[in-house]
Amino acid sequence: MLITDCIPTVKSLIEQGAISVSGHDELIEKFSEFISLKGFHFDTSKIKFGPNLTHLEDEIYLDLFKKNQKDRDSYEVLYSLDFSDRISLTAHCHSEQGKSLHLLFTAENTPALDKNALFEALYQLLDNSQYFLVCQKCNQLVDSKLIDIRTEPVCAVGSCSKTFKQVFDVSKIDRITSSRYDEIRVAVFDDEIVIFNAVTFWPHPHESFPGLDIKETLPLSSTPAEVRALKAEIEAEQKFPADCFYCKEEVSEGKGMELSDFINKETNEVICYGCATEHHNVIY
Repeated sequence: MLITDCIPTVKSLIEQGAISVSGHDELIEKFSEFISLKGFHFDTSKIKFGPNLTHLEDEIYLDLFKKNQKDRDSYEVLYSLDFSDRISLTAHCHSEQGKSLHLLFTAENTPALDKNALFEALYQLLDNSQYFLVCQKCNQLVDSKLIDIRTEPVCAVGSCSKTFKQVFDVSKIDRITSSRYDEIRVAVFDDEIVIFNAVTFWPHPHESFPGLDIKETLPLSSTPAEVRALKAEIEAEQKFPADCFYCKEEVSEGKGMELSDFINKETNEVICYGCATEHHNVIY
């Protein structure tokens, strides 16, 4: 188990209104767009495997923080993000005695500020913040100062019932579903976990279709570590995408073949179909 498996994802924080955002609307919208492309996954209801003329569209949300926005002083708010003239990110750790604030990040909002670098820094801080961890015994979110992480994260006072819990639904934390931009992707369906990738199918010799090809499936009971291990194994075995041996253009799966099919030696090089015709007289 990685410690990040016990940390709320940015997606789960936003969906539950656990990030209170204030400041300039333009910056808030740009950060929403950044998160949409980076942290919000494809809709599994739109995924169809096999040859398919449709593809997974990028869904851009400019109002991510408006849908479930909570008052900054709410017990449900775990972080506040201020996009004013001085940008800041603060953790809100709740307890029986009240709330303690911990400044995680601050920067002056100037024209010279690299916004992409800013958004990446904020995203990583939120997605990997160890201010809150999920206890592996009571399965609730706890201030990390009250967690023992020597083996696996558990409430440190000897009894989970004595530990103050943060208001958060940990079932929404998804560390299995991958980014839509991964070459090998992972999606969680109602009945199984599917590892797949985008390929070009050739149902007819003269006609190709883009589509999604299933590499492996796993039961829903699989842990994030098990999914990561199998995904890494599949990625290691992938020959595509790779640069064409001749033209050096990137060749995706279904758009080329192995060079060893045409020469009398073993090689991991690939060639695109155009170069297969030009250099090896392949006719389609």
